[in-house]
Amino acid sequence: MTEYSINPKRNLITLYLASFIIVTGYTVITPFFPIYANDILSEIKLLNFLVLGIGLQIGLITAASKFVQVFLTPAFGELSDVSGRKPLILIGMTLYTILMVGYGFATDFLTLFSLRAIQGIGTASVWAIGEALVVDISDEQNRGRNLGLYVFAMLGGVTLGPFLGFGLFSFYSKGLFVAETLSYRLTFISVGFLGIISTLMVLFWVKDPKVIPGMSIKGLYLTSTKAMAIKILQSPKILLKVLTATEGYRNRSIYTLYLVALVNGLGLSLLIPVAALFIEEMYLLDPEEIALIIGIIGALALLGAPLGGTISDKFGQKRTTWTSGMFGGFVMILIGFRMSIFMLVVVFTFTRFLFSIFTPSFRSLQSNLIPEEVRGKEFGVVQASNNFGSVLGPILGGWLYDLFLPYNFEFGNNILFFGPGVAFLSSGLLVIFAMILLLLFIQPKSIIGKNMSS
Repeated sequence: MTEYSINPKRNLITLYLASFIIVTGYTVITPFFPIYANDILSEIKLLNFLVLGIGLQIGLITAASKFVQVFLTPAFGELSDVSGRKPLILIGMTLYTILMVGYGFATDFLTLFSLRAIQGIGTASVWAIGEALVVDISDEQNRGRNLGLYVFAMLGGVTLGPFLGFGLFSFYSKGLFVAETLSYRLTFISVGFLGIISTLMVLFWVKDPKVIPGMSIKGLYLTSTKAMAIKILQSPKILLKVLTATEGYRNRSIYTLYLVALVNGLGLSLLIPVAALFIEEMYLLDPEEIALIIGIIGALALLGAPLGGTISDKFGQKRTTWTSGMFGGFVMILIGFRMSIFMLVVVFTFTRFLFSIFTPSFRSLQSNLIPEEVRGKEFGVVQASNNFGSVLGPILGGWLYDLFLPYNFEFGNNILFFGPGVAFLSSGLLVIFAMILLLLFIQPKSIIGKNMSS
């Protein structure tokens, strides 16, 4: 394909802004989705012995996206190594836009489950591939910093999203006196416009040397969609191939990277379906208060991402990743204990801050362990490993929430551990276990280089 002028700085800035905008739109629903689902869902009885409670249903809905990503992330990563990163990112952002509107019209479990599963196609074609593109256009000494800024942009969206959701929900419910459930729906539909903005930014401002210059928008979409459809059909075979391959660059560190991603994904995703419900039901807060709390937590924790990238460049990716992840796991366990709202915000914020440091340092660690020529594919494998854990996590978290909801555990006269807090306890222990694996079995880059050259 014909090479043409690439402006790395503009590419990076555009990717940061597009990521910020689409994550802002997506995280508008973060505080509301479990509560919204709780409003429109009801207990499902299968046969005479299996009951799907609300928590478990929310867990299954959350897991649907990750299940699809397990298969598609390696396949799309491999495709991006050949055809370029931009087309897949573009189609993924377009899907996000459509699905945001779809959430506003959902009325039952099957519809929400299906939408979430389709969302997995969009996620598989955006996040890991976007990271690979950032690495592609970054020089080695600034790689951690640029990844940190990319994550910072995402976390900026995570921070702004709940505040925007609070504003939109309040506008519809309090300003226009719309019923609560309909206010949720209108909020979801409204943020679809943010997806349009981010998609147009990538379309017109991101340049990719593997994409033919001057290709029409129609041609870009048709060609890429056809290639992605083929990869979707081939994805089980591709996943099996990449997981069982024995390329020379793969060794104990690479395989441990996969395992750490899996266990960490399992641990962190335990919290996703139950955090908002936990705050609502244990502390009796309304949706607007929850949105504000989640927004404040995100805003206070925001500086962790660029800090994590900078620290990892200076002191080492492994040390930064292990330290932030280990402390994050311990702090996460504390969430299950009864405390004041102020202390709850402090503990949640500190947890988020530590994992904001963890994310770019772990990304930088994997980029240094993986050869450039297979970076898209291997980033996809690492993401697929994380996604496999994230399939199991929400289901387990939702099940634990339903199972322990009727119980509380008292220690002495003043210490109470909420029953649903078992999900936070389990999550923290899994993250700690993942960090022990990382400490023991992932080796410095110099050893990887020796293995490749031998």
